[in-house]
Amino acid sequence: MDAGASIRCFGQRLLRGHFSGDSELSKLDFVSFASQAEGKLEKVEGSGLQITEVVLRPKLMLHYARDLARAARLMQKAERNCLISNSIKTIVTLEPEIKPEVSDMLVA
Repeated sequence: MDAGASIRCFGQRLLRGHFSGDSELSKLDFVSFASQAEGKLEKVEGSGLQITEVVLRPKLMLHYARDLARAARLMQKAERNCLISNSIKTIVTLEPEIKPEVSDMLVA
């Protein structure tokens, strides 16, 4: 498997499992979840090639705008508690995009 495929696979699995479990426990209902990952492959002196940085870009579509803050908290919790990202030397950055399907917030 090439490095790009490894990073994409990592990005798809990293948050999805944790986020789905946490959202189920907190009863957060969402429309869809997708994730993209981008990584930096560098030659590190004395170690050879290493993936030195991974940026995860999950996209979450919620049913309602009222769930935006709760979804953001759950996304951060999923990142903090991820066994994979906590076990690797690579810098992992989360850049989530969370949007409601329906805006149910009152606008003044």
